[in-house]
Amino acid sequence: MINCVFPKRRYSKRQYDHHDGLTSQMSIHSVRREDSSVFSCRASNRYGQDDSTVELVVQEEFSNPSSSVSVDIDF
Repeated sequence: MINCVFPKRRYSKRQYDHHDGLTSQMSIHSVRREDSSVFSCRASNRYGQDDSTVELVVQEEFSNPSSSVSVDIDF
């Protein structure tokens, strides 16, 4: 189980089941400088749990981004 708390409506989470586990993806729509933050995620199962954090720093706003960036966090 992976728990993530999203403070704003522009944030969304998707989960994908794989043969070897679960992948969760967080997206921020129309990202702004105020979205800069430290995000925490906790994964747990019957064998234990693990926590991870990532810092997002939004340096400037783009009107039409030409591509997206994906960050993988392995537990």
